[in-house]
Amino acid sequence: MKKENLEYTNEPLLTPIENSEQDISKLKNEKIFKNKTFKHATKIINIVFIVLLVILCLVSIDIVLVSKYEKGPLFAVPTKVYTDGGTKEYIGLGYKVINYNQKQGRRDMEVGTWGLKYNTRPVSVTDLDLALEFGKEPKQAIKRYYGKFLRVTGVVKDVDKKSNQILLEFVDDDGKYKLDINCTMADKDNDIKTYKKGDYVYILGTLKDFKQANKVVPNTVFMENVFSQKQG
Repeated sequence: MKKENLEYTNEPLLTPIENSEQDISKLKNEKIFKNKTFKHATKIINIVFIVLLVILCLVSIDIVLVSKYEKGPLFAVPTKVYTDGGTKEYIGLGYKVINYNQKQGRRDMEVGTWGLKYNTRPVSVTDLDLALEFGKEPKQAIKRYYGKFLRVTGVVKDVDKKSNQILLEFVDDDGKYKLDINCTMADKDNDIKTYKKGDYVYILGTLKDFKQANKVVPNTVFMENVFSQKQG
C-alpha cells in the first residue's frame, strides 16, 4: 500500500467572504465620513473658541478703560440719556456702563453687570472715619472706598487756584492719625478762590487714589470731579 505524499503548510485556510468588495468599500466610506465629521466638529469648536476669546478681549478692554482711566466705552451701545445734566447708560456684551454727568454731583464712570442701577446718592463719611480706616488698615480701606462717590466733611489746609484743587486735613488730638484729602474740582467755575485755611467745608467727589505717609506728608487720599461748599 502506497503512502500518499502530504505537504503541510502554516498558511491558514481562507474562507471566502460574501460581497467582500462591497463591505470593504462600505467600511472605507464610513471611515472617511467619520473623519470628515470629526474635522467639521473640530473646526466649529475652534471658531466658537476664537469668537468667545475676541468677545472676552473686547469686554476686558472696555472694563479696564472705564474702571481705571474713565475712558470709553468703545464696544458698548448707548441706550439711555438722563435729564440730570447728561448722564448716559451703555450696554455691552454682558456688562453695563454708566457715565455720570450731573450738573452738580456725580461725574465719574461706573461699570458692572446688566443689573447695575443708576445711583447718585453719595456715601457720607467724615474725615475722622477716613483717617482711622486708612491709618489702621489701608489695604482694606482702599478696597472699600476706591471708585466710590463720597460726601466728606473737613477743614481746608490749602487752596491751589492754579491747579483748581483744595486740600483738606485731619489731625486727631493726639496727633496719631493724620490724613490729607486732595480734591481736584470738577469745574473751574467754583468758589474755592474764596476759601482760606481753616474753613470748614463738605465735598462731593470720587475717591481715585491713596498714598501712604512718608517723612514729608501724611496719608493722602485723592478725590476727583469734586464739588464743594463752605459751611457756616
